[in-house]
Amino acid sequence: MVDKNTTDTSPETLPAAQQAIPGKAGRSTGAAPLIDCNGCRECMKDCPLNLRIPELMDLYNDYLAGFAVENLGDVYKSLTSDTGKAGDCGCCRVCEGGCKNHVRIADTVHKLSELFD
Repeated sequence: MVDKNTTDTSPETLPAAQQAIPGKAGRSTGAAPLIDCNGCRECMKDCPLNLRIPELMDLYNDYLAGFAVENLGDVYKSLTSDTGKAGDCGCCRVCEGGCKNHVRIADTVHKLSELFD
């Protein structure tokens, strides 16, 4: 018996069009993102590297949701083409002071560096 109140948001069950859109894993069906970033951009105000933190959090959510690293690499290159790379982050954690959701941004950025730099 199928429970109609349960929504499966794994990448394999999303329509093909949604699977191809990085940054949409877990969001298009109303499910909560894995990293609780709401995209407010408060974290970016004092970032010395001007990293696109909300987009990087979306990218990491996509990775956690099962999107292949190879498919996300081009997105990462695009996000970091005119700003610093994740590996340039010195973990000053200034960004975390502005985060109302208390996301451990520097830790996530470091993980992205391990994946893409």
